[in-house]
Amino acid sequence: MDIKSFNNEENAIRCLCPVCPVYNQCMGKNNELFFCARGKSTCPFEKWGCKCDKCPVARDYNLVGLFYCEKGAGE
Repeated sequence: MDIKSFNNEENAIRCLCPVCPVYNQCMGKNNELFFCARGKSTCPFEKWGCKCDKCPVARDYNLVGLFYCEKGAGE
């Protein structure tokens, strides 16, 4: 899948990153989100309560896996 096909503002608005337990103050300060399309975070974080599997963007594009904030954009 071409990541550019879903890396757009409409999907960024639907992104669940800001309400994910993993999303932290550092990520918010750096305006980091939408990791499944835009790549991994530069911030340290704790791996717990990931919501990637419940994100409408990840579901709509059949992305497999969790913790895009750690591993980077989905394929």
